[in-house]
Amino acid sequence: MKYILLLALAGLLSSCKKEKVVVYANEGTITGIDLRECPCLAQCPCACGSLVFHFTDGTDSSRMIIDNPAIFQLPDNPRFPVHVKLNWQNTSRCNMKAIKVTDYATF
Repeated sequence: MKYILLLALAGLLSSCKKEKVVVYANEGTITGIDLRECPCLAQCPCACGSLVFHFTDGTDSSRMIIDNPAIFQLPDNPRFPVHVKLNWQNTSRCNMKAIKVTDYATF
């Protein structure tokens, strides 16, 4: 009888669904839309309409180029600054240091 009760309890506990917790590598702030590259004259992917982004949890808080700004699903006329947690990879855009955002959440 004890074993049946233990098996039933183990089955109940293993069937509980746990929420997936996403851990983000860094935090940052989107401070606005960058119009400096409009119109785009370079022979590389145009950065027109990209976002002005800065990491806020490290020593380097300089403006960072985001290689894939369309990943951010911001509403029309967003209220800046937008604070985000994100996962990213190093990349480059026109031989300039950039990041590719792989996942994010606003907070």
